[in-house]
Amino acid sequence: IAANDVVLDLGGHTIDGPDYLLLGEEDNLAAGVRNIGHENVVIRNGTVQEFGAGVSVMAGGRWGRIENLTLHKNALAGVELFDADDGRNGNVIRNNTFTMNEAGVSVLGGTENNVIEGNTFDGNIGVAIWMVDSSDNRIEDNEVSGIPIDPNFDSDGGMLLEGSTDNVIVGNRLVESGDAGVILAMGSHRNRVEN
Repeated sequence: IAANDVVLDLGGHTIDGPDYLLLGEEDNLAAGVRNIGHENVVIRNGTVQEFGAGVSVMAGGRWGRIENLTLHKNALAGVELFDADDGRNGNVIRNNTFTMNEAGVSVLGGTENNVIEGNTFDGNIGVAIWMVDSSDNRIEDNEVSGIPIDPNFDSDGGMLLEGSTDNVIVGNRLVESGDAGVILAMGSHRNRVEN
């Protein structure tokens, strides 16, 4: 995506990658859909599978929506947010299904003010939501199951915050997570976890 105000409606179709997860590669992996920092971009209604990141939103991306997608078997993350905001406005990730990704959603590189709500995380290999050095994000009303779909893979389950502050985790349901439901690691301060 290289412009503002774009709607990518997959209309139920699949964007299918080369299965990087099976290949075991982790460096320089292509994304299925990459927003290189544009605003008001909507990505919806289909499947993105077997890439590095299914959907990647880069620095400056704001007012976007990622919704009604199935993100399956992506080697790094189903959705990756990297500094995906303008300092006050972020994006909304809602009503998606994440299965067998290394991480369901990765929130990295100072990403602020994004909302992750109403998603289903089912048997991802790593954590459902991984947040590093990011703040003021809201994680709400998500269903997280750590039970792996494929018995050849293990699952870490819940949510891991590292060096991330002032985030809100509210109204989520987490079951069968491998390490813990919610892990607040060193440097994660003033986060609210409730209901």
